[in-house]
Amino acid sequence: MVITGGKAKFKNDAAVQQLLAKPAPSENQPQPENKPPSAPALASQKDGNLVVVLNQMRTLNDGSLQVDLTFQNKSTNNSIAVAMYHDVCFVPPCSMPTVLIAGDGHQFGSYDDGLTGIRSLAKSPLALTEILPNAELKASIEFRGGHEVSPTVKTFSLRSTIVVNQNYSASSYDNYAIRDNVLPPYCKLVTVFLDFPVSMH
Repeated sequence: MVITGGKAKFKNDAAVQQLLAKPAPSENQPQPENKPPSAPALASQKDGNLVVVLNQMRTLNDGSLQVDLTFQNKSTNNSIAVAMYHDVCFVPPCSMPTVLIAGDGHQFGSYDDGLTGIRSLAKSPLALTEILPNAELKASIEFRGGHEVSPTVKTFSLRSTIVVNQNYSASSYDNYAIRDNVLPPYCKLVTVFLDFPVSMH
């Protein structure tokens, strides 16, 4: 439907010729998104080709705390596989050696049912999550402490034990028989220490 019409005159100069030479965007052509710049990382730690980045911490509706992490693979050739570590556990949810420590000394514990984007393991390689070369994995951990964070707290520390395979291939675990209290082959435990200022959301 034509709503209105009109005529206009303009000079056919170099600028107009340049505009006319550009193809009109197709309706199906994806348009560039105006994404806001990402917030700077609060803290990070490198181990080989793996970089663990702490992006933010926020308070959930039930009063627990959630930390958002990014696991980055800096290798251009090899995949990396990661998992959170938990001790031998017979009745889930399983507690993990991953804690948040407030600046006043109060600790918030974690369980594997509070993980998003990453899994936990004690001995089975099936829980490993692959990160392709030059790729990253977004994950979050929920911490429960039954304690309200004091407004005077200005810093937090994340202390965590993670499982890392720096040269991952799923086929290397074909026919692997799980053994008690033994990490999967090619895996090692990495201790992550991240100190960061409070940035509550």
